[in-house]
Amino acid sequence: MASSAVSSSSKTTMTITKTIKKRSPLWIPFWIVLTGLWTFLSGDWYVCVINKACNAEKVAVVATTLPAVVPPPVVKVVEKFERIFFKNNQSEIFLTNSLEDAYSEIGIMNTDGANKEFHITGYYFNGEAEAVGMARAESIKERFADYPWFNQIKTKAQQITKDFPLSKYDTYAHASEFNIVDTSDKYRVERKTIYFATNASDPQASNNIKLYLKGVAESFNRGVIDKVHVVGHTDNQGKAEANYQLASNRALMIKQMLVDFGMSADKVTTESQGEAQPAESNDTREGRQLNRRVVLDY
Repeated sequence: MASSAVSSSSKTTMTITKTIKKRSPLWIPFWIVLTGLWTFLSGDWYVCVINKACNAEKVAVVATTLPAVVPPPVVKVVEKFERIFFKNNQSEIFLTNSLEDAYSEIGIMNTDGANKEFHITGYYFNGEAEAVGMARAESIKERFADYPWFNQIKTKAQQITKDFPLSKYDTYAHASEFNIVDTSDKYRVERKTIYFATNASDPQASNNIKLYLKGVAESFNRGVIDKVHVVGHTDNQGKAEANYQLASNRALMIKQMLVDFGMSADKVTTESQGEAQPAESNDTREGRQLNRRVVLDY
C-alpha cells in the first residue's frame, strides 16, 4: 500500500508540471502584448486628451512647414530729376520735369553766364543721319527762347558710333549734352571729358573746368547723381611711368575740385590709365591732344 501511495503522488506532481508547461506559451505572451498596448494607448491618451500636448506639437510642426513670406516685387524707381530723352530717329523732346531741375548748367548760366557760350550738342547714332542730331539740338534750343542768354547758345551735332542706346522707358534714350564754354579758355569739356592743353596741368586755372565741375557737384548735392569715378589719361610723350603718375595727378586734382565744390570725398574715386588707353592716335598733334584727358563717369 505504501508503494502505491508514493506512485500516485509522483504521478500527480508530474501531471501538474506538464500542465504548466503547456499553458505558459499561450497566456504569458498575450499578457505582455496586452500590457504594452495598454501602456501606449493610455500614455497617448494622457498626453493628448489630458494635457493637450499633441495638438500643440502638431501646430508647431505646421507652423514650421509654412512657406516663407514672399517679398513684394521690386518696383522700378524713376529718377528724381528727369532729363531730356529722344526716340530713335526723332527730335521731339520727352521731358517730365523743368529744365532747371534737370540740368544744373542752366542755373549756372542764369547766375554766371556773362561772356560765355552755352553749347547744346545733339547726338546721332548708327542708323541715324547727322540732321537728326542737329534737329535734336535745335529742339532743345527752342526751350530757351525766353532766357536772357538765348543769343549765347550754340548748337551742333555729334556722331556716337554705336547703336541707339535705349536707356529709359523702353523706347527713349539720352541724346544730348550741355556745356558752358569760355571761349578764351584753352581747356575744354565735352561728353564728361576734360581735355588738357599742352603743358597745361592746373585745372584750377580753367574757367571751363570750374563751371563744369561746379555743375557736377550741384547735381550730386541735389541727388541727381550719387557718385563720380575720375580716370586720368595722357598721350605717349615721355616715359610710361611718368605718364602714369601725371594721369593720376590730374585725376586727383579734379577730385579735389569736386570736393571743394561740395561733393563728399568718399563719393569720388580716382584711377590712372596713363598712356595705356589712347582715345585717338598719338601720331598726330590733334590725336595727342585728345589723349590728354580726364574722364568722369557718373
